[in-house]
Amino acid sequence: MTCMMPVCCVQSDDTDVLRVSFNTPGSRVDRELTTEFHLDRQQQQMRLNVKTPWKKVNARGSLVNEATLKKALLSATLDETTEYSISAELQVTCRNLLGEKLWCKI
Repeated sequence: MTCMMPVCCVQSDDTDVLRVSFNTPGSRVDRELTTEFHLDRQQQQMRLNVKTPWKKVNARGSLVNEATLKKALLSATLDETTEYSISAELQVTCRNLLGEKLWCKI
């Protein structure tokens, strides 16, 4: 029985990619375990893919971090059939006691 366990990590100024895998090629039994993580700091997005003989998960996420809007999105697909998602959003408006808009930094 031959066992392969490659690990790959690639980094640049804006992105990171990590891939870890375990497999026994040529085997009659599926033993592939693979995880890939992609992080894009410039676009503020991430992607995670996990594959096992039992389950497959694909997840995507993104962030918005602006002065007047904070937002996070995450979606995940399980076994290519069931999708889950969550989002959170906060809009920021600064006002004084008279209700006048102010410039604010958060």
